[in-house]
Amino acid sequence: MCMDEFTARLKKADDLAELHQRVGFTLWQLQTLEEVAAQYFVLSTQATNGMGEIAGNALLSKARKSTFGGTIAKMAKSGVLDEKLHSKLLEILDQRNWLVHRSLNDSYYALQDYGALLKLVTRIENIAREAMVLMKNIASLAEVFVKDRGISSMEIDRMTKELLDEWATSDAY
Repeated sequence: MCMDEFTARLKKADDLAELHQRVGFTLWQLQTLEEVAAQYFVLSTQATNGMGEIAGNALLSKARKSTFGGTIAKMAKSGVLDEKLHSKLLEILDQRNWLVHRSLNDSYYALQDYGALLKLVTRIENIAREAMVLMKNIASLAEVFVKDRGISSMEIDRMTKELLDEWATSDAY
């Protein structure tokens, strides 16, 4: 193997590693969005005052078993999504499904063509960005929901800090 061929192979390996890192990050963002959507669905349609953590966690566990598309459909049917957010969630669902089920076949030659690679990476980065935007939108809806039920911003901040502190000291990671 000549040096030029070796260098080209190293470049492809680096490109593939970078691509895999971006795909992994994007999948992580999508999974987090799915979790946020499931939590909001339970909070806004199933949870009741005083039901307790055990009952709430049981509802959340059941909601997590639903597909992302199923969660979106249930939220839309229950009326907790406006048309714009519903449309955006359906768009990200389509992008998620493409990434998970069709991106390899659709992008097989991306490592052979730098332009195709850039297009693929841009699409993947856009999916991750949109997932983050949608997470923030749903989190805002959840905040309004709990504030409308009498929970103050100070209480939300306190509970958030407790949860973050718990995560920071957890052995789970």
